[in-house]
Amino acid sequence: MKKVVGENSDDVKSENEKRVKVLINALTKKGLALAYMEEPNIAKVNQVVGEILKWTDFKNSKVVGLAIRHAKLLDHSCRAIKLLQEAESMERKASDEEICKLFANLQWDHCARSKTQGMLLKHPMHYPLF
Repeated sequence: MKKVVGENSDDVKSENEKRVKVLINALTKKGLALAYMEEPNIAKVNQVVGEILKWTDFKNSKVVGLAIRHAKLLDHSCRAIKLLQEAESMERKASDEEICKLFANLQWDHCARSKTQGMLLKHPMHYPLF
């Protein structure tokens, strides 16, 4: 591959970055559509996820939703929990509730109970009056 030198190199680099962002966005939408089908084809979802991983990792805020859904489809509950804990783009209360469900699926009752009690402190139903 030729290395572009000069004034146009910055333009070429920014153009390529834009193309990669568009590609990641399109692949993420395709992967989410495949993953949320009534009967998802896991082979196709794996193929899309593999293609996304060529361009970025699962910590990218645009891709983390697909990564979580992919982990759930493959019954990788611990990986889904880790991604939910690291996800910054999701609402904290929603991700905490999802983590509780995954703990319950793993039959880690002590973790689910601890997380549920912690949620009551982190997200109170109503605030006390002064």
